[in-house]
Amino acid sequence: MTTASENKQEKTNRNLQRIGYLALTITGIIMMLIDKSPAAGISNLGVALVFDPFDPQLAFNKRPLWQRLWLITHVVVLLGLFGWMLLA
Repeated sequence: MTTASENKQEKTNRNLQRIGYLALTITGIIMMLIDKSPAAGISNLGVALVFDPFDPQLAFNKRPLWQRLWLITHVVVLLGLFGWMLLA
């Protein structure tokens, strides 16, 4: 059974994860577009995936479809950018 303090801690952790994901994603985009530094931008986008913006306790196949599509799209875009950087 979970207590109120455990629920509050879990909600705080989830909010910090969302902030980390958003901050690294935005930083990566800014680095690629403004700083013209694709390697640094792509690495920030990759590290952003470490901060799961959704419930990390939930198994991937039990997540709602939109969350799975969001994460898969993030990975596909990341791999595409990485391939583009290697070929350019």
